[in-house]
Amino acid sequence: MLRNRDVGDEPVVENTRRLRSPALFALVALLFQGLAMASPAAAQDTALSEAEERGKYLYETGKSRSRRVITADMTRGEPPVPAEILPCKNCHGVNGRGAEDYTGVAPLNINWYAMVLSGRHEHSNRSHDAFDEASIERSIVVGQDPDGNALDPAMPRYNIGAEDMADLIAYLKVMDSQADPGIMSNAVRLGTVLPLEGQYAA
Repeated sequence: MLRNRDVGDEPVVENTRRLRSPALFALVALLFQGLAMASPAAAQDTALSEAEERGKYLYETGKSRSRRVITADMTRGEPPVPAEILPCKNCHGVNGRGAEDYTGVAPLNINWYAMVLSGRHEHSNRSHDAFDEASIERSIVVGQDPDGNALDPAMPRYNIGAEDMADLIAYLKVMDSQADPGIMSNAVRLGTVLPLEGQYAA
């Protein structure tokens, strides 16, 4: 940073910050070059396939991209309602980890890696084995966990066709990587902050 200080009639320029070494500028240039080279691959990693995009649309809106009718049974014994009234995102959040609770219901984390984690999954009133594609489909349609236990009554039961279900599951598998863009299929991108002064200054 440069600043002027008037001494008499002549301004005096003080340099209040040390100039960085040429080696530092070369390092920064290399880093930017590396980021520029990596950006196409990063974009490819975070882009959704057509099936995943359709699944995301269904997850967020409750509607099928192919205009197929999807309904949700919320109140047992009452006629089902359009699923767009009760899209997954409303309770489970954008990243599947649970939205803010306004109703007294705590939505479960439906991130793919959380659901398929091996071992027993413990909840306040039940436990079950890990999910797989078939049991996830059953939980969405019938409202049962992998051990056949009934899910919370607040979880709607959806009438959804096989193609839309496949799209939804395809999106569930990649949803968490969309929420954490540093996680890609072949790399984990980390960042750090270096001090401006001292032994480890950038």
